[in-house]
Amino acid sequence: MRSRLLSSLLFLLLLAALPAAPADAALAKRGGEVSTADACNPHPDKDDIVLPMPGGLSMAFRLVAVPSKGLLWDMSARPGRDDAANSDRAFYDRRYRAFLSAPFSRADLPAQWRAQAPAGDYFFYLVAKYEVSRLQWQSIMGNGTGEPVTDAARPVTDISWYEAVEFTRRYTEWLLQNAADALPHYAGDSRNVGFVRLPTETEWEYAARGGQTAGPEQLMEKDFFALPA
Repeated sequence: MRSRLLSSLLFLLLLAALPAAPADAALAKRGGEVSTADACNPHPDKDDIVLPMPGGLSMAFRLVAVPSKGLLWDMSARPGRDDAANSDRAFYDRRYRAFLSAPFSRADLPAQWRAQAPAGDYFFYLVAKYEVSRLQWQSIMGNGTGEPVTDAARPVTDISWYEAVEFTRRYTEWLLQNAADALPHYAGDSRNVGFVRLPTETEWEYAARGGQTAGPEQLMEKDFFALPA
């Protein structure tokens, strides 16, 4: 049986977001040019996994598949760039060895998500498709003020790591209270449920650079590359 050391991980968020209340009423800036869709999922796709938020908003996620195996069901990775070793950003950008795993098996995913899961021997996590918009941020952190949001579709900025963690905690709490059935549960253990947290650097880079759609050679040889259309 797969180890539960990872516990009930995870939806992963890229931070940028906003306050809640009737969302459409808060979007009137610039003569109504910004719609709720603009602030939540401006480019919808059939493979999006969409979770609700307060005020009739939503957040789009994408399923990331990790070809996990071995004793800990993880994958060796080498994030970073080869040409950073001699640059002034070597501490941040150089290659380093990491290991990546994911908490959910195919059996743990809600039935409607399995169609998005690629065939193969994978474990899965989810990462937010966009940065959190200012409107989404206020829907969770605005304490029901309902005040109009300036530049509602733009990413939220100038927040601390602690505020970002608090956003994930409050959003998880709201989901558990209002949309628990939309979250993944471990097969045979309905009490162990997924939650929202920030991604690790390795989780984010693997997803941002193509995840399972990119082969190991692309992940090692190219800093960025076009994903399939």
